[in-house]
Amino acid sequence: MRTIAARLLMAFLCVIVFLVLQAVSAHIVTTRISRVQMDALSRELRIESLQERLAGTRLAVFKILGTMDPHEMDRLRGGFEEAVQPLSGELAAQGISPDLIRKNNDLYRRVIALHYDFSVRTARTLINEDSKEIHEEIVRMLEKRGRELARATSLRVREAHRKGNWISAGLLVCALAAAGIWAFVLMHTLTDRRRADAQLRESEERYRRLVEHSFDGIAIHRNGRIVFINTAGARLLGASRPEEILGKLLLDFVHPDYRDVVIGRVQEARSQGRAASLIEEKLVRLDGKELDAEVAGIAVAYEGRPAVQVVFRDITARKEAERALRESESRFRILFDLSPQAIALTEVASGRLLDVNARFLEITGYEKNAVTGRSTADLFYSPEDRRRFLDEIEASGAVRGLEMAYRARDGSMIQALVFSRKIQLAQGPVLLTIFLDITQQKRLEAQLQQAQRLESIGTLAGGIAHDFNNLLMGIQGRTSLMLTDLNDSHPHRGHLKSIEEHVRSASDLTRQILGFARGGRYEVKPTDLNDLVSRSAKMFGRTRKDIRITMDLRENIPAVEADRRQIEQVMFNLLVNASHAMPDGGEIRIGTEAVSLDEEEAPLHQAEPGRYAVIRVADTGVGMNRATLQRIFDPFFTTKELGRGTGLGLASAYGIIKNHGGFIEVTSSPGLGTTFTIHLPATDLPATESREAERDLSLGSGTILLVDDEQLVADVGAKMIEKLGYEPLVARSGQEALDIYERERSRIDLVLLDMVMPGMGGGETFDRLHEVNPDVRVILSSGYSMDGRATEILKRGCKGFIQKPFDLHELSEKLRETLAAG
Repeated sequence: MRTIAARLLMAFLCVIVFLVLQAVSAHIVTTRISRVQMDALSRELRIESLQERLAGTRLAVFKILGTMDPHEMDRLRGGFEEAVQPLSGELAAQGISPDLIRKNNDLYRRVIALHYDFSVRTARTLINEDSKEIHEEIVRMLEKRGRELARATSLRVREAHRKGNWISAGLLVCALAAAGIWAFVLMHTLTDRRRADAQLRESEERYRRLVEHSFDGIAIHRNGRIVFINTAGARLLGASRPEEILGKLLLDFVHPDYRDVVIGRVQEARSQGRAASLIEEKLVRLDGKELDAEVAGIAVAYEGRPAVQVVFRDITARKEAERALRESESRFRILFDLSPQAIALTEVASGRLLDVNARFLEITGYEKNAVTGRSTADLFYSPEDRRRFLDEIEASGAVRGLEMAYRARDGSMIQALVFSRKIQLAQGPVLLTIFLDITQQKRLEAQLQQAQRLESIGTLAGGIAHDFNNLLMGIQGRTSLMLTDLNDSHPHRGHLKSIEEHVRSASDLTRQILGFARGGRYEVKPTDLNDLVSRSAKMFGRTRKDIRITMDLRENIPAVEADRRQIEQVMFNLLVNASHAMPDGGEIRIGTEAVSLDEEEAPLHQAEPGRYAVIRVADTGVGMNRATLQRIFDPFFTTKELGRGTGLGLASAYGIIKNHGGFIEVTSSPGLGTTFTIHLPATDLPATESREAERDLSLGSGTILLVDDEQLVADVGAKMIEKLGYEPLVARSGQEALDIYERERSRIDLVLLDMVMPGMGGGETFDRLHEVNPDVRVILSSGYSMDGRATEILKRGCKGFIQKPFDLHELSEKLRETLAAG
């Protein structure tokens, strides 16, 4: 019974399997037939589409012919070209002759080309006649292709029906075989199911471990409420256990500023069934603290129902680092832009400028867009300097105080100390270079070196001039004595007068040397510069009629305390220098003005702050080059040929102005003339009028103590004093003078005191005499000029000063003036 029942059951199962397979077979056949019919319908529609598109190309050509706007015509023509290329390929795929397709396309292109030549009537003729025949031929071929495809489809359907009958017969045999293997299949199916269940449990366990041990937060929410969250997610949201988060609203943990964004992303994930892209949001923890997070979401099924899974990661530390980096870059940018030093960022290899600050542009005179993107070697440096710079970078990784010169936009050279090192920016390694402008410092160093050089030469020249003046004193004194004893008819009188002239010339030469060496000031009085400049210009104008002198003398120019003769000598030297620069004539412009130098500007000229009177002398001569300008005030430097100049004129002018507390500057360029600018300290004292000294001898009486260490000067001086009616007493040193004065104090009326003597000098001798008699009358005498030491002695009570060499007239006037003053 059990066997019969099993066989009946097996037969029943076979029948059921047969019926099922029969149904499946019928479905397969029906599906194949439907697919064949759908393919046929698709081909028919494609052919109809090709016919429509073919007609569309003709319509496109008519549109092109219908417009005269070149731009619109070009646009329509482009559309035609885009349509005709794929159409040609599809027509060829349907068996249309390539030659026929080419004729069709070439005809339309020729029509369009004719339209460009405005042959519109000819073009329309081609469209209406030639294209009609070609177009209809292509359409006929397409219809033929459609009929062929319909016949092929009918054959394929009949073939499918025939194959279906064979399948039905075979299914019966298959049903019988299926019964035999049913138990075997059932057993193996149960085994496979158990294996699949084990694999599913293993996969779910791996997924659970992955979720639980993930460093990122993972949460699932349904209808806005959190139904699952892993341990990492709970900790990120401020909970110690996931249970503290479950059941809460998702939006409770979203910052209010981001809630609308989150709602939109959830709706997007649900409706489109795809992952929401990773974005940055701000979340709120249970304790109210905020954290920055990266969040992504995707629609999932959880416990058989739709939900949304969210993965989020804490990026607060990264955001803080980014904010710190932005703040650092902001501070760098502020320091970069506001730095008082010039700064540039350049590419390491090419030297191409990436960025420069405002100070860099200010110093170089460029606009920013004119330098960025260009090489520093092209703009500023020589290739040699650039190589030297790179060698130091490669050797030590940085440049620390490399002295370099670079060109400004106007061609001037800027001296700088360069500091540079590589830094890392977002675009890669760059060179950060700081330029410390030392142009002014180098100029001051050059001025200091020149001043030191001039001072050294001046000390030597002053000593020579002093000794030379003592020699001239002997010649001048003896000549003056001899002239007083000879009448006008004596045959030697003319020779003696010539000797006096030669002595004066030699004295003028030593005066220039002393002017350079010590800036000799002999008689300092408040002086009207406008009057002095005007007189000097008029006097010089008589010597060069081919030079036009124009003057711009400002009113209310303050007086200056100066030796008038010395300033006149400076003016004369400058005017002579200007005339030599204009051998064929030209113009000299002389001007005066008053200026004030503040505490920042004055040190640049090695001067004191305050008010200054300015004299400016400009010519239209040949000018000077840079090398000449650097030596223009050097003693004995001249550009004239041998025997035409001593080279002391401008050197003495420099010394005189310097000793008056002022400064002299010069600017010049070849072919553009030269300008000398003199600044002299102003005084509030009113200017005094100058007067010529009387030339008659003033005889007197009394006793004069002559103090001089030079035997030559002492001898001739005593003779001159005696010739003027006075009784001379002679001392050869300071100590001897004190001894004589203490013995003969009651009968000595005046002391003529040499300022420079070995041992006890003139200043100390005067002080000692002053201690003996506070009312002692002393006239200082020196081969030097009235420099700083003489001025100090005069301030301490000395009555006057006389410069060697002096003649009888000068001595008589000085003695008379001093004795008369009491």
